[in-house]
Amino acid sequence: LIDEVTHFLRVSGVPSVVEGSPILHPAAPNPFNPMTTLRYSLGRESAVSLRIYDPAGRLVRTVLSQEPRAAGDHRATWNGRDEAGRAVSSGVYLVQLKTGNEAKTQRILLAR
Repeated sequence: LIDEVTHFLRVSGVPSVVEGSPILHPAAPNPFNPMTTLRYSLGRESAVSLRIYDPAGRLVRTVLSQEPRAAGDHRATWNGRDEAGRAVSSGVYLVQLKTGNEAKTQRILLAR
């Protein structure tokens, strides 16, 4: 049955964690002010890093750093603040989900 479901999801283009790859779902809300929810799914237990970068690639905030997480759906929030707790400016930021050797990235927009 798992093989049939995996085949269906692959053919239909629906993201699947059955194959084990992590999925970084669209942030909501996006654009956001003052907070956004970052949702992700894991096909297997993994150490997870979730970081926010500016467009130049500079680290703005580490939301999770190699935190062990079980397989399934998870969520974290970002409040638009940097590591020192200062509010960051309006603009585009990059969210990076990293598990093992895999990384997924998406853009989010902070609108103050």
